[in-house]
Amino acid sequence: MKQTEQLTNQDVHYLLGTIDIAEGETGGDYSDLKNKLFALYPVVKKETDDYAVRAQRASDEQASRRLSSVEYVFDELDLDRPILSQLKTLFKKDDIQNVLSAGYSDSICLPADLWKYHLDDMIHAGLTEELRTYLEEESEKKGNGWMKHDTNTDEELWHTLVKILQRVERK
Repeated sequence: MKQTEQLTNQDVHYLLGTIDIAEGETGGDYSDLKNKLFALYPVVKKETDDYAVRAQRASDEQASRRLSSVEYVFDELDLDRPILSQLKTLFKKDDIQNVLSAGYSDSICLPADLWKYHLDDMIHAGLTEELRTYLEEESEKKGNGWMKHDTNTDEELWHTLVKILQRVERK
């Protein structure tokens, strides 16, 4: 590059993206380098800051939709009855699928949010025990022996619920 050539704003965005990747890959801190680029290219700094604000706003809106969706599903549950069968039934209903599609990009998020917001309720209602029973029964089937050693911690059982609900969704 000749001494008189300038980087374009797009070039600087590419460099910043590369630096972000390098930080993620190496765990390094290149903030001084990024700050030098921002000082030399204030328009890029403004664009980056504006993007960060828009991305945070979108993230906050999605979190709000997810919370509304999980609360809608949770309110449909009768905690005095087996939860797994209720979730399977709910997952088959079109109105629940519409609620979920408004708040979630995929079916993994609902079980994660049930655990995030209602883990104690799910434990108390017996869902974690139901999931352990499911794992035990499935592990007895030919070729599923690996499931016997699947997680036993309450905090991680939502992964099993994801698998079950994805099967319901495909039917």
